[in-house]
Amino acid sequence: MARERELQRRVEGALEPMLGVRFLASEYSTGPWHQGRIDTLGLDEDGVPVVIEFKRGRGAGVIAQAGSYLVWLLAYRHEFEALVRRQLDADAAEAVDWRRPRVICVAGEFSRHDRAAASLYQRDYRVDLGRVLSIS
Repeated sequence: MARERELQRRVEGALEPMLGVRFLASEYSTGPWHQGRIDTLGLDEDGVPVVIEFKRGRGAGVIAQAGSYLVWLLAYRHEFEALVRRQLDADAAEAVDWRRPRVICVAGEFSRHDRAAASLYQRDYRVDLGRVLSIS
């Protein structure tokens, strides 16, 4: 778990130059109904909402978890836009592009089933799988 958090902190520290994503929040609570914590929330250079999920080692469950958070994101657009307004500004909040939200999953490895699930989401959302070789 410590390594996963360290990876998350490093990526969050370089989100914009690495992935073109402005940082909004870390460990964002999805509330009592959804009962989760989104590892990282951001807004990309095109104004598209971004959910980033991290898994240490093999990415088992990361696609399903990220998909679950995508469901939350779409249901709570107003909350995401309020976060953008607080962290960035009103103009950025008004310009959020909801046409094709983005999910980034970062893990040490993805199975063929993970890649197949990610490709299913690609029809309506942008899903990027990032593989981390080691954390030192």
